[in-house]
Amino acid sequence: MGKLKHLLNRTAWFKALHYSKTHRAYQDWSRPQRLVERKAEVDFYRRCFSEVRSENRLVFDVGANTGDKVEAFRALDLNVCAFEPDPGGFAALQTRYRKDAHVTLVNTAVSAQAGQAMFYQYRPQSAYNTLSTQWKEELENSGALSNDPEKNLFSSSLLVDTVDLDGAITRYGTPFFIKIDVEGHELEMLQGLHSQSWELLSFEANLPTFLKQTLEAIGLIQTRFPQSQFRLTGGHLQFNPENWLSAEQASEFLSTQTLAYTEIFVRRAMKQPSA
Repeated sequence: MGKLKHLLNRTAWFKALHYSKTHRAYQDWSRPQRLVERKAEVDFYRRCFSEVRSENRLVFDVGANTGDKVEAFRALDLNVCAFEPDPGGFAALQTRYRKDAHVTLVNTAVSAQAGQAMFYQYRPQSAYNTLSTQWKEELENSGALSNDPEKNLFSSSLLVDTVDLDGAITRYGTPFFIKIDVEGHELEMLQGLHSQSWELLSFEANLPTFLKQTLEAIGLIQTRFPQSQFRLTGGHLQFNPENWLSAEQASEFLSTQTLAYTEIFVRRAMKQPSA
């Protein structure tokens, strides 16, 4: 059944049905918890953005997959530029948002520089798909996916176009928020960001595998964007307005805690307007 669903999910008509308003209404009726979770995500981002001072309404969703975060951002009346290199994920984004004038869809990966890179597919449209060979090898060797009935972990790869964040900002506009979900490729992505135009960003930390890269990412941000503040969420960590940390505090916390995953929000220090 699982294999049949994956095959069907590659077809345009199945995607159109799956993401139709009728099917979404049926899902909300049959699994009311999904509706609760979607509302909770919208409320989460509303709290995240409550301190944003910019009137800019543009969000970059990097690693948009099939567009659930895009849905949350649109519920907050934000403009979204969604980047997704996976052909299946991008097809789902097109099905869901091609008629939405407030969503720009980009079938490109974001990395340290513009060019091309190898993209590893656990399976088409999977959230595990990645540019990171370390993430790929970690999943293959750790047994985390041992229950997969198909037993064909990362059996395909493809060469995809890449853009750096600075280039993306030049081409698609200045975002106030950059959401990064790129499965182990976070540090490389942040290496392509020098622009001082953003106000808030978030990136994942898969721990302890990527602790070293996560600490390097925090150090890189602090070097390029001095006095930035960090907030950790996920698991038992909640998005609390009082728990912004310095780079040193965030690094120390991550180095001394046993966490499997956290999402790190970064607030760039903004210049105060002159009197």
